[in-house]
Amino acid sequence: MNIFSLILFLTSILFIILGISIYKGNIGLIHSYHQENVTDKVGYGKAMGKSLILFSLPLIISGTIAFFTESLLPVIILIVGMILGFIPIVKTQQKYNGGMF
Repeated sequence: MNIFSLILFLTSILFIILGISIYKGNIGLIHSYHQENVTDKVGYGKAMGKSLILFSLPLIISGTIAFFTESLLPVIILIVGMILGFIPIVKTQQKYNGGMF
């Protein structure tokens, strides 16, 4: 197993664990200034948890492809996936907090 895929797998597991924990209501894992204006803490936790789990998918896909190939495809998938993965996080922050910060 190459180190790139191992790092991606471990990072994705971390994001999945954090996402599940936040989804279940542990929004204390999110920095306080990201939740200053949040009134619906349950909805915010569920939306942010889903977003983090979704964010981990490109990491898993890239890691799997990197494990089996020696091409630039995993890097491209990782970059595009992470850019697209930030969209639900930003939308959640805008919806529940009125902005990113």
